[in-house]
Amino acid sequence: MVLNKGELIRDTTPLAMRSEEIEKHFILPLAYKEVVEQSNLVENWSQKQDALQVVTREADAFWELLVQAGCNIQEIEVNNRSLLDTIFEETQKGDN
Repeated sequence: MVLNKGELIRDTTPLAMRSEEIEKHFILPLAYKEVVEQSNLVENWSQKQDALQVVTREADAFWELLVQAGCNIQEIEVNNRSLLDTIFEETQKGDN
Protein backbone atom coordinates (compact mmCIF):
# COMPACT_ATOMS: atom_id res chain seq x y z
CA MET A 1 0.00 0.00 0.00
CA VAL A 2 1.13 3.53 -0.71
CA LEU A 3 -0.27 6.16 1.63
CA ASN A 4 0.05 9.92 1.58
CA LYS A 5 -1.04 11.68 4.75
CA GLY A 6 -3.14 8.65 5.64
CA GLU A 7 -4.86 8.54 2.26
CA LEU A 8 -4.52 5.38 0.16
CA ILE A 9 -2.88 6.18 -3.16
CA ARG A 10 -2.06 2.68 -4.46
CA ASP A 11 -2.81 -0.83 -3.22
CA THR A 12 -0.37 -3.18 -4.93
CA THR A 13 2.88 -5.03 -4.29
CA PRO A 14 6.24 -3.25 -4.55
CA LEU A 15 7.41 -5.65 -7.27
CA ALA A 16 4.29 -5.09 -9.36
CA MET A 17 4.55 -1.35 -8.90
CA ARG A 18 8.18 -1.23 -10.04
CA SER A 19 7.38 -3.18 -13.18
CA GLU A 20 4.38 -1.08 -14.23
CA GLU A 21 4.75 1.17 -17.24
CA ILE A 22 8.30 2.41 -17.21
CA GLU A 23 8.93 5.60 -19.10
CA LYS A 24 12.35 6.30 -20.53
CA HIS A 25 13.64 9.84 -20.46
CA PHE A 26 16.22 10.54 -23.16
CA ILE A 27 18.45 13.61 -23.32
CA LEU A 28 19.69 14.07 -26.88
CA PRO A 29 21.72 16.57 -28.89
CA LEU A 30 19.68 19.08 -30.88
CA ALA A 31 20.88 17.39 -34.08
CA TYR A 32 18.16 14.76 -33.61
CA LYS A 33 15.25 17.19 -33.39
CA GLU A 34 13.81 16.11 -36.75
CA VAL A 35 13.84 12.45 -35.66
CA VAL A 36 11.98 13.40 -32.47
CA GLU A 37 9.44 15.58 -34.28
CA GLN A 38 8.63 12.87 -36.82
CA SER A 39 8.46 9.93 -34.41
CA ASN A 40 5.13 8.58 -33.20
CA LEU A 41 7.03 6.80 -30.40
CA VAL A 42 7.60 10.06 -28.51
CA GLU A 43 5.00 10.86 -25.86
CA ASN A 44 6.41 14.22 -24.90
CA TRP A 45 9.49 16.28 -25.68
CA SER A 46 10.94 19.69 -25.00
CA GLN A 47 13.89 21.66 -26.28
CA LYS A 48 16.33 23.15 -23.82
CA GLN A 49 19.18 25.48 -24.70
CA ASP A 50 21.53 22.75 -25.89
CA ALA A 51 19.56 19.48 -25.74
CA LEU A 52 16.25 17.75 -26.34
CA GLN A 53 14.40 16.03 -23.50
CA VAL A 54 12.27 13.15 -24.77
CA VAL A 55 9.82 10.82 -23.00
CA THR A 56 8.83 7.46 -24.48
CA ARG A 57 7.50 4.09 -23.34
CA GLU A 58 8.95 2.48 -26.49
CA ALA A 59 12.65 2.87 -25.69
CA ASP A 60 13.97 0.03 -27.85
CA ALA A 61 12.14 1.16 -30.97
CA PHE A 62 13.06 4.81 -30.34
CA TRP A 63 16.72 3.84 -29.86
CA GLU A 64 16.62 2.04 -33.23
CA LEU A 65 15.39 5.25 -34.87
CA LEU A 66 18.24 7.18 -33.29
CA VAL A 67 20.81 4.60 -34.44
CA GLN A 68 19.42 4.79 -37.99
CA ALA A 69 19.87 8.57 -37.78
CA GLY A 70 23.55 8.10 -36.86
CA CYS A 71 23.30 8.51 -33.09
CA ASN A 72 25.78 6.69 -30.89
CA ILE A 73 25.41 5.79 -27.23
CA GLN A 74 27.97 8.37 -26.06
CA GLU A 75 25.75 11.20 -27.29
CA ILE A 76 22.73 10.44 -25.11
CA GLU A 77 21.58 10.05 -21.54
CA VAL A 78 18.72 7.70 -20.62
CA ASN A 79 16.86 7.48 -17.31
CA ASN A 80 14.08 5.18 -16.14
CA ARG A 81 10.95 6.61 -14.63
CA SER A 82 8.58 4.10 -13.11
CA LEU A 83 5.02 4.55 -11.94
CA LEU A 84 6.43 4.44 -8.41
CA ASP A 85 8.66 7.45 -9.19
CA THR A 86 5.66 9.32 -10.56
CA ILE A 87 3.55 8.62 -7.48
CA PHE A 88 6.27 9.83 -5.14
CA GLU A 89 6.80 12.96 -7.22
CA GLU A 90 3.07 13.73 -7.13
CA THR A 91 2.89 13.28 -3.36
CA GLN A 92 5.91 15.57 -2.97
CA LYS A 93 4.16 18.27 -5.01
CA GLY A 94 1.10 17.94 -2.79
CA ASP A 95 3.22 18.40 0.33
CA ASN A 96 4.63 21.75 -0.85
